[in-house]
Amino acid sequence: MDIKENKTILKILLWCIEDDGYSDFWALFCFVEEFYKSINDLEKIQDIALHILYDLINKKLLIAGKFKNKVFIPSNINLNELIIELKNKWNKLKDKKLPVDLVDFKITEKGRREFEYLNSLPKLQETDPFYNDE
Repeated sequence: MDIKENKTILKILLWCIEDDGYSDFWALFCFVEEFYKSINDLEKIQDIALHILYDLINKKLLIAGKFKNKVFIPSNINLNELIIELKNKWNKLKDKKLPVDLVDFKITEKGRREFEYLNSLPKLQETDPFYNDE
């Protein structure tokens, strides 16, 4: 895993923690776009976002699902099918740069521990010059 991917994951996990344990695909997309801003190809950004999401769910750091009547309901389809479904839904959006309401996430205890670990790494601290580069 590269430094940009680790920083993206750290920020996604933090966002979930700060939002009562939940987040959505829009936030994930925004963080990918932030850390990979040198890539001007939306399809590549999409692939990176879906790759990171796949890893987060596969490593059991996040659980994918949807909110219905303010209750989080985990997805019951397998991960590969979920990623294909998300990519298909995303591609059908008129404005592909605004992938909202595709999926929600719930952070797991393992995800919280991973956040603590990543947050302790000096290379990922926000005082890193990476954050000051334009």
